[in-house]
Amino acid sequence: MQIDRARFESEFLDPLDEHRNWDSGRLERTASWQDFDPAALWAALEAEYGGEAGIDQARRQCAQALVEAFSLRADSPMDLRGGRLLLRCRVWIDDFDKKYSGRNVVSINSADRLQKALEALAGAAGFLAAEPTAQAMRAFESQFHRRGRQIESRQRFELGEVRVTTYLQRFEFLLAPSLSQALPVFLATWAPEAFAKAA
Repeated sequence: MQIDRARFESEFLDPLDEHRNWDSGRLERTASWQDFDPAALWAALEAEYGGEAGIDQARRQCAQALVEAFSLRADSPMDLRGGRLLLRCRVWIDDFDKKYSGRNVVSINSADRLQKALEALAGAAGFLAAEPTAQAMRAFESQFHRRGRQIESRQRFELGEVRVTTYLQRFEFLLAPSLSQALPVFLATWAPEAFAKAA
């Protein structure tokens, strides 16, 4: 059996065999890693993410995730309740589970959105020196999935400096005064591009 080597390499070459030629800035396809230069890769990564650049990039990504997860808009004021910032994440209950088992199970798409909201808020809490709150939010997200995404309406959870209240159409996140003051500053600093996209 004859195999056309050139055709095989062009169609079936492992994508991991592609690496960036950091000097010219374009992708090149190679048959092996023999000519791979880790020093050039490291230099390019250091130039892109070295010093504070990587941390700044993480802050921008976290702020963007908050804007998307909570549908925040630059031209809409944030909700306050008793001097505390209130964030809402919409959810939908799975009709099948509600009809046949009587359980309130958050739909898969809503659970994915909620997971992103929890991760973004936990990340922001970490950046804002509220690490116990960030850890509590990550633990809550893990427990939510272990419980099979099942919720009860008006159930409350205290997660450090954030109180989470579940409803059948939304989750509400009520932030403590210290986070309520720090989060808008964080968003104003790191999310102007995300707000521009959301507009």
